[in-house]
Amino acid sequence: MAVGARSRSSPVPTAPPAAELEALLALQRSAGNRAVSRVIAPSTVQRDCEYEPGEKAAAYRGSILAPDVRKLASTGSGYNAAAGSVLVADFEPDSARVRTDATAELRASWRGTLERDGKQRYALLGFSDCTGDETTNTSLRSARARAVAALLPKTAARGVVGAAPAGDFIKPGNTNREERALNRSVLIRLPPEELSQSVQVDEYSEAAVAYWRANPEGTVNDLVTFTSGRAQARLVANGVPLPAVAPGTSHAASATVAYFDPGTWTITIDLAKITSDVKQAGVTATTKLRALDAESVAILSKTCYHEARHAEQTFLAARVEAEEKGSRTSADRLARSMGIQVAVAQKAIDASAVTMPDVLKAKARDWLTFSSGGRHQPYKAWNEGLKNELTVLFFVYTTLLEDLAKSGSAVAIRVTWEKGLHPNLDKTFRRDYSFRADTMIKNLTASPHQDPVDLDVRTALVKTANLLFTVLIKEREAGKLPTVDQAAAMDAAATDTANKEARLWLLQLHIALVQLEVAIDEAYRAYPHEADAYKVGEQVATSIKEQASP
Repeated sequence: MAVGARSRSSPVPTAPPAAELEALLALQRSAGNRAVSRVIAPSTVQRDCEYEPGEKAAAYRGSILAPDVRKLASTGSGYNAAAGSVLVADFEPDSARVRTDATAELRASWRGTLERDGKQRYALLGFSDCTGDETTNTSLRSARARAVAALLPKTAARGVVGAAPAGDFIKPGNTNREERALNRSVLIRLPPEELSQSVQVDEYSEAAVAYWRANPEGTVNDLVTFTSGRAQARLVANGVPLPAVAPGTSHAASATVAYFDPGTWTITIDLAKITSDVKQAGVTATTKLRALDAESVAILSKTCYHEARHAEQTFLAARVEAEEKGSRTSADRLARSMGIQVAVAQKAIDASAVTMPDVLKAKARDWLTFSSGGRHQPYKAWNEGLKNELTVLFFVYTTLLEDLAKSGSAVAIRVTWEKGLHPNLDKTFRRDYSFRADTMIKNLTASPHQDPVDLDVRTALVKTANLLFTVLIKEREAGKLPTVDQAAAMDAAATDTANKEARLWLLQLHIALVQLEVAIDEAYRAYPHEADAYKVGEQVATSIKEQASP
């Protein structure tokens, strides 16, 4: 392309053959930075980019950058890759030839490190700057990746090699010759170091299965201790401060078996209840591992990993907060605003010196909205408070309500309503939760901030609030049940009818409460950090069952 010329819109390429398509899919799974459809059929990209006067000639004469090979972290890029990924940059415009300086740098210090690591899987992704036709640039990016792969054959053989997705740049701004030189490059990419990465999931799962098989006389307690330790070690390797893991107890009425507390930086595991999610009959904390099936191992192990992921989420959110506030924050202020320890906050500030990948940063911003001081923390407190109240209500009344629904008299049901259900539901559920829900819905509707998380919160809140209102409406209908005096004046037929109507009302109330409970739990699982942790936990469970299969 001539100096100063503006590029044209790129045409949409045709779909590739099946073999090439499979290669593209493998590349995309490794890169994880665009939807597969974007790789296969990228949308038309209108470019408006040109070289500075003399820039192209200077790039042909010699390197614009020094050194040409560097860690991604040193570039300040937010690309979706680990900071330890290596960038081979400063290719000549329209060329896939690795510069002599870059080749010498790779051979002198980088090749030994990259080629020796026999387990690590890299993706060699070729990039181009913002000039030129997209069809030409796609071929150029692929050729650059292959050129670097030829210098690192062992590294390339362990991963995938190809063009980065259309529209991806190491430095998206392309605002000066240095940024464009960084974009004319090949990224030897490692995925961001987090527990959600498949490599880390599989390593953890492999260790859990190996421990289960090697220690048949060990117990469930031993397995939980081992897997918790493995999750802790993985966190430390990812740069996350080590959380303590301690045995503890959750509320008797709660189904919670483990939880992470940011304030104490501790994962608490209720050893007496951790087997409650296990489908295998008769499993307790002292059950021998030889008696466990693979699914039970998967369920127990994913619980430990789930809570470790919450610790990682909190730290990454703190890193984003520290990075964006910069010198305007301190360890003390960050600790207070996020409800974490000062030592953890300081490590987040230290880690924020390295730019976090944009994809991970976006997730962490969503997690921040539900953390202490986040804009959706009041909603989180409301939903979980309502869940706790409902859990206690069921814990206290379930047996009584079931008995009354089977054979209770209308009078007995009314008395139970007057003395227990109504005071609780009217005061706590109506005044403390229904009224607050109305206010939050109004505030969310009026808020100028309407991103996908806000919309999801409003949808979930409206659904839960409507079901809560249904419960309250149904609860008030008990006022029509006969009093003691009214029942005394009834004949046998009228009494029988009144009893049936009362039992039907009680059954309908119970159904409405269960529907409310389901909605609350669905809303809880939809929190950005919970949805992410549940997804990662399921990855662990799937990996363990696959590795445990014959």
